[in-house]
Amino acid sequence: MKLSQSANASDVAPEDRKAVFIDELRRRVLSMALAPGAALDELALVKEFGLSRPPIREAFRKIAAEGYIVLKANQAPRVTHVSHTALRDFFHAAPLVYDATMQLAARNSTPETVANLRRIQNRYRNGLSGKVDELLYLVDELYIELGNMANNGFLIPSLRRLLIDHARLEKTWHLSLTQHDSLRMRRIVCMLHDQIVDAIEEHNQRRVSYLIQRWMRVACRTAYNLSATSRWPLTQGSR
Repeated sequence: MKLSQSANASDVAPEDRKAVFIDELRRRVLSMALAPGAALDELALVKEFGLSRPPIREAFRKIAAEGYIVLKANQAPRVTHVSHTALRDFFHAAPLVYDATMQLAARNSTPETVANLRRIQNRYRNGLSGKVDELLYLVDELYIELGNMANNGFLIPSLRRLLIDHARLEKTWHLSLTQHDSLRMRRIVCMLHDQIVDAIEEHNQRRVSYLIQRWMRVACRTAYNLSATSRWPLTQGSR
């Protein structure tokens, strides 16, 4: 649920407005509409979403716990920074967490959960020529569904945190590419996820592990090249 530009925020129930706010703020961080390290204007958000300060601050605490923003006493909330250290930590942790998550998803898969994955993939495939941001949200949705299938309380928080920088890294790739190469990248990602879903449906944990590890090696090399050419959106002053 999203507020349209023509919608009156007062016409939406407060709890719904709070849910809309949380979802929209997550999306803005993932797409880098809110840049890494950017300060959030609480008063502007109060006006935009028709919420009072207490629910806005409750929402801040929730998404801060998820890793989207950072809260510090007597300072405006800020979008989580991107740094060389964060980039390094991402590529140390992501192959482990993604591998474990997808292997458990393969072990636990049912026809119903695989059907959910395929529905997300079909939406991704149908949107290949559309906006990059919408595809980023669908990748995030796919991996969250995989996390739910894994059903491991230790993995899910780590997975959610990794997906924030996963989306920002992927957005940076697309910004550095020509339109033709960006479309090619989308098709490769779609093909990879199709293969992963096929392996999960077959309960083939070894195949899932091979696919994700191979993809992470490619992603690591790409991120290194972006960082070396200053295309990775490092927060100024953070390393």
